[in-house]
Amino acid sequence: SNVLAYALPGGNGAIIRPSGTEPKIKIYVCGVGKSRKEANDKIEQFRCLIEKSDRIVVVGHTNPDGDAMGSVLGMYHALKKQGKEVSMLMPDAFPEYYGFLPSSGEIIIAENDLQKTSDILDSADLLILQDLNQISRTGCAAEMIGHSSKPSVLIDHHLHPDTESFNLVFSEPGISSASELVFWILAQSYGKTRKRR
Repeated sequence: SNVLAYALPGGNGAIIRPSGTEPKIKIYVCGVGKSRKEANDKIEQFRCLIEKSDRIVVVGHTNPDGDAMGSVLGMYHALKKQGKEVSMLMPDAFPEYYGFLPSSGEIIIAENDLQKTSDILDSADLLILQDLNQISRTGCAAEMIGHSSKPSVLIDHHLHPDTESFNLVFSEPGISSASELVFWILAQSYGKTRKRR
């Protein structure tokens, strides 16, 4: 693949790759400072939030790309398997060529129905925002989400996440995509290899 990865002493490194959607090069600098215990604690907090919630809304960013679509749909299907009532929300329409993805027709487009958007956000027990580092990236839904008192989780791979606005934050700028991060979180939370206590 077209990726250069440089491993530096102490688990640090850099990843250089072309953007999949724009004519630019992306550079990710990875620093290791988190412990395994901290990671496991976050996974456990995530599982507890999911277990306590019956209605969950998974939200992507404006101008949805493949990563927003993949991460939101992946989380949607995983939570449905856990018996949860799940809604997916995108601020605006996604490109038609993503319409083949399973359950993409279930995604609510906020700008098309602000009342429905408000209703599902109000009735939610938990909000999960993915592939965005700021609530403002949810476009026309940003004010509703920003004023919500519901617990919220951020899962993202961009630099400079707004960590203050969320109850739980998974931020990994060194990972390739939000979809990959969602995969690892779900694998640790619900994977068959996860050790039971």
